[in-house]
Order: sequence, then structure tokens, then C-alpha cells
Amino acid sequence: ARYPYMETLIYDLSTGEPFMVTQLDPAVVNEIIALAESLDLHVHLYQGDQIVYSHECVHEYGRLYSEHLGLPARIEPNILDMTWKNVPKVLVITEDKRDYMVTVDFEDFGIKKMLAGFAKLEKI
Repeated sequence: ARYPYMETLIYDLSTGEPFMVTQLDPAVVNEIIALAESLDLHVHLYQGDQIVYSHECVHEYGRLYSEHLGLPARIEPNILDMTWKNVPKVLVITEDKRDYMVTVDFEDFGIKKMLAGFAKLEKI
């Protein structure tokens, strides 16, 4: 199967399978999930063609990320009680409260949306 989150892999054209896939150690997966949840950060893992996370966050990162990739999401309330095998990636998403989206109308480039931190704006 070709998973959208693994498109940087090199595939064998005759079989359609990746040449090599590295899976995370199940103990490491649980350690990452526990740490992220203790810091109140969104964390999810990939299991087959699903994104799995423990609960719907207030900021809805799981749902939005799932929609962006076109992958189904599954909420697993007992995520830390399970042994996760064949997990290629665990993703932790945090919100930078110091940054925010701005719309800038550049004279030479038109209107662009970007994070304020990248825009290097000055107050006038």
C-alpha cells in the first residue's frame, strides 16, 4: 500500500512496494505519546492507512491534519495502554502562541499570507 505520508520513500516500480521502511520501537512510541500528552500537546501516530490519536483536541489538529492528507482518523482513548507496532512516524503538533497569521500587501509581490515571525514586520 502507498500511504500519503510516506511519499518520500523510494519504491520498487515492479512491485509498488517501498525498498525499505523503518518502524519505531513500540516503547519509544509510547514514550513520545506520554511526553506530548504530559505537555498538553497534540500527538498522533500512523497505523496502516489511519491517523490515531487519543482525543479530539480543542484546536482540532488531528481532524485538520487527517483531512489535509485524506487519511481516516481514529480516536483511541487508551492509546498509552496499547503496544503499537509498525509505526513509521509519530507527530507532535504545538501551537506557537507568540506567532499568528498575517496578510501582507507587498508592493512588488502582491498579497501574501504568512506567519508574523517570518514577515519580520515593524510597528509604525
